[in-house]
Amino acid sequence: MTKHTIELDGTFTVSKGPRNGDWRAEASIDLSKVPASIVRELLLHGLKQKVADAASGATTEAEALGAMGKAIDAVLAGEWSSRATGGGVDERKRVERQIARTALKAKLGGTSAGWKEFTGMADADQAVKLDAIYAKNAAKLLPAVDSKLALLAQERADKAALAGDLDL
Repeated sequence: MTKHTIELDGTFTVSKGPRNGDWRAEASIDLSKVPASIVRELLLHGLKQKVADAASGATTEAEALGAMGKAIDAVLAGEWSSRATGGGVDERKRVERQIARTALKAKLGGTSAGWKEFTGMADADQAVKLDAIYAKNAAKLLPAVDSKLALLAQERADKAALAGDLDL
């Protein structure tokens, strides 16, 4: 067993709101009051989420396993992110699928039979459908994709800048 010692202070704020920005809710937690047993559970939950998210764009079991393995390797190497190379789904493709999914849900309605049918499909089948939707509507969806990619790039730059300012 490895024992890790971390210090938490200050507050951590989580925000949530719809993509259209109509509202934004924020909740803050005093990190110094989080019990150690909960910190462990939070770490394990975050690790599970991180590794599973790495395979979110995968269309086969092998692709998912490869992406999850790369995420694990990155974490163990002390890196927060790993970029797909070769056969993995790249960031642009993931964003194209996210935008197509958002558009499909808006078109069908989140409680419709069509949306339930789509979300009931296997991940690989969903990916094929989203790729087809994007291909048919690329000109309409491209501005949203480019905007999201720019936002992600800015978020990475902001995180890198923050890391340099930390006293550990």
